[in-house]
Amino acid sequence: VQSVVERRNTIPILSNLLMRVDADGLAVHATDMDLTIVERTDATVATPGAATAPAHTFYDIVRKLPDGAEVKVEALGDTGQLSVSAGRSRFMLQTLPAEDFPDLAEDESGARFALAASVVGIALEPQHALLLGSSYFLVVAVAPAGALGVAEAGTAGVATTVGLDLET
Repeated sequence: VQSVVERRNTIPILSNLLMRVDADGLAVHATDMDLTIVERTDATVATPGAATAPAHTFYDIVRKLPDGAEVKVEALGDTGQLSVSAGRSRFMLQTLPAEDFPDLAEDESGARFALAASVVGIALEPQHALLLGSSYFLVVAVAPAGALGVAEAGTAGVATTVGLDLET
């Protein structure tokens, strides 16, 4: 999700990820106010809550950990710090208040879909996007479950079209 976050940003909270944990696991949110990505995964949750972390710093820490490493992330009360530890490594990151992260409304259309990474990778190649003015537009057709690597579709048997504005 860090790829949506710009390295230099005039709005500090947009340089951060929002991590929410609850009984369903971990949801990591990133946005540049035009595009929002939410990645969900299973996690062992000791205390539900939300915290932010600098996106690129957090990504650099996690990507250098060995495969299968257990990562413990803990917000340290009102100190504005996040502890990230794995094995003998421990990092302290400065955070911003989670309530400052943009509360972008959920899509109310009810359409939900998941695509195989290979399908998304092919779709994002320039020859598959449409250039109109200064923006690229990618049109993704959502097909019934199982078709073209689609894992889920909002309504089985009904195709939905979603436009994604890709800034140049």
